Amino acid sequence: MDVPLSSRSPREICHICLCYDIPIRIDVIAVRNGIREIVEILVVQNVIDQRQYGVRLLDGVVVDCSIEQALFDGVVQLVILKGEQGHQDAEKRTDNCVARLKELGFGVAVLGIEVADWNRRDGYEAMRRLYELHGDSIELVFSNNDDMALGAIDYLVDNGVFIKDEPIHDQPFVIVGVDGTAVGLEAIEKGLLYGTVNNDSVKQSEAILTLADYILNGKSFDDFPYELTNNHYIYIGGDIITQADLATPP
Repeated sequence: MDVPLSSRSPREICHICLCYDIPIRIDVIAVRNGIREIVEILVVQNVIDQRQYGVRLLDGVVVDCSIEQALFDGVVQLVILKGEQGHQDAEKRTDNCVARLKELGFGVAVLGIEVADWNRRDGYEAMRRLYELHGDSIELVFSNNDDMALGAIDYLVDNGVFIKDEPIHDQPFVIVGVDGTAVGLEAIEKGLLYGTVNNDSVKQSEAILTLADYILNGKSFDDFPYELTNNHYIYIGGDIITQADLATPP
């Protein structure tokens, strides 16, 4: 099927095709001296980096029995709030969200993806557009960060879709985020945000300082305390945070 698109518009179509293992060929067209010609052919492949933040939280969502009951047909009806078009973290978190659900044995229907530029205000408007289009079909909202998730919650509360102070499982669907911000944790306590993943800045800083120490002081990497992936990358894991993790012992 041939679909004419602008250079920035095929992202959502690509994500949906990847969900269903549909191969994609993109012809990049240039106009030179009034003549249209193909200057590049891109074959899109589903390359997954399993180490990105965000995917692990989905385990906690789908194994919860009440969520499994909602997904009675085995297909997750998903909408995604994306941080920024082309941003490495946004792209990987978005792709891996879909990939992880498939690994867990679920079918995935990506109903829509909206770019909300990492912020709460744009998250509000993005959720408005998604809910107006898909409404009760939504079963899961995956947000690339907590702030956009909170914007989505603001819209849902303002319009009576989410109810404050209701148990998390009484909300019509679940929202998950990434970062573990203070306001995100507050929303989890209130039963509005299902969970998040801690983007551990302390551990990341420690790794950077250790790496700098080894490089600047010419130390041998034989005893380097972190795993180096491809001799270039240090990955720092993040902890899943849900209401159960925030509960204060009696």
